[in-house]
Amino acid sequence: MKAIILHNLAIVNYCEISDHNDRVLSGENAEDEDRLLEQIEKKELEKKAEKQEQLRIRAEVDKERRLKHFRDRQHSLNERLSKQLKGLRSDFVFSKNKAANRIE
Repeated sequence: MKAIILHNLAIVNYCEISDHNDRVLSGENAEDEDRLLEQIEKKELEKKAEKQEQLRIRAEVDKERRLKHFRDRQHSLNERLSKQLKGLRSDFVFSKNKAANRIE
């Protein structure tokens, strides 16, 4: 495994040296390379900002979805409690009337 890693490292070094020699022989300067690196960094920053914006939007949508689910659940519970309360009231009125009828 070490031999494979060292062999690959040697190939990478050879390629870098060959590339450097080709650039020196062809007359390319470091300013062009710096400009290209700046452009790459700018693109990476734009991608990162876009990704963060997408994450922020997704978090906002998830938050709204959770709030809607909570409100729907709360509304459902309120309806059930209201029905139960009405049932209890009618049972109470019925039992009160039944007790009054017994007394008479």
